[in-house]
Amino acid sequence: MMKTLVNELAVTQSLLKQSASHDFLTSILNRRGFYEKFNALLSNQRENAPISIIAADIDFFKKINDKYGHDIGDYVLTEIANTIINLIGINDIFSRWGGEEFLIVLPNTPYEDALKIAEIIRKEIENKVIKYKGTKIKITMTFGVSSFNPMYEIDQCISNADKALYYGKNNGRNCVVGFEDIIA
Repeated sequence: MMKTLVNELAVTQSLLKQSASHDFLTSILNRRGFYEKFNALLSNQRENAPISIIAADIDFFKKINDKYGHDIGDYVLTEIANTIINLIGINDIFSRWGGEEFLIVLPNTPYEDALKIAEIIRKEIENKVIKYKGTKIKITMTFGVSSFNPMYEIDQCISNADKALYYGKNNGRNCVVGFEDIIA
């Protein structure tokens, strides 16, 4: 009896920890989980190893929800998350940043390589047809890429990726924009 209670408590604690660090809908990291993983990455990262950040946002997501409903919108989010998971490395940090925005951290990845990875993901999403109960949906995403600079807080580096993302949103969408390219 006591052993069963201890096992049940361990399972419950594990589920609580999972729910505190992961997005309920997509099962990927949420912001809290992101910061935990990122801080662990920094403590284990070799000095001067490059880290790149990709911010990604689904184009016109509100129109999907308005036209098809939130059930399909939720399904689109999970399909996009699963697609991205299959295109990034096992040591990369992937999180739902909010709404229809995602954040990817690529350890040991130079800026130029991160631009290429973002482009691979962009093309895969653009060519994907999401099917849900007889409805076929095509979507696109816009990506912003920045480098992590240890002289700044992670939030500043995320903000840089976000600025590049919104530059892309304001200049046509469905593209990859590097922060270093728009400030040059």
